[in-house]
Amino acid sequence: MTGVRLPSPPPILLTMEDFESISEFLKTDEGKNIINEYHKLQDIQINRYLQFEKYVETIDFDKLIYRLVMEHGEDYCEKCYHNGFEPYPNNKLSFLFSYLENNKKPLTNVPEKIKCDFPNEVWEYKGYYFQIVWGQGAIFLIFNKKDLQLVLRV
Repeated sequence: MTGVRLPSPPPILLTMEDFESISEFLKTDEGKNIINEYHKLQDIQINRYLQFEKYVETIDFDKLIYRLVMEHGEDYCEKCYHNGFEPYPNNKLSFLFSYLENNKKPLTNVPEKIKCDFPNEVWEYKGYYFQIVWGQGAIFLIFNKKDLQLVLRV
């Protein structure tokens, strides 16, 4: 397929009948159970964030960052490549970025050195800048706030 461009699918448009049928479904026992499960999962996530906030107040955050850097070292990257995929954030790093996305506002005045032309968001937290850059995938970056040195890139 050289030079062939496939048309993008049409957007999904919901009609008023669709909204009414969704509304009716949510009134059923099955719909109520789905909503209750969603709320339970939300509560679990909120509790995890609260526990994390308490935990962070009792530790040396620099040591946590150092630990994340060590966990995403050369051995980890080689393991990812060996399994056929690019290195990705482990659960701890994913949770940290999830916490920032859901609990902190992204910076509007991003330091010039870490500005990016790709869609991205940057948060400042505990002496570090955390950045996600989206393209064909996502890149997770951590910079030291003092000197803007790159600490971790996954």
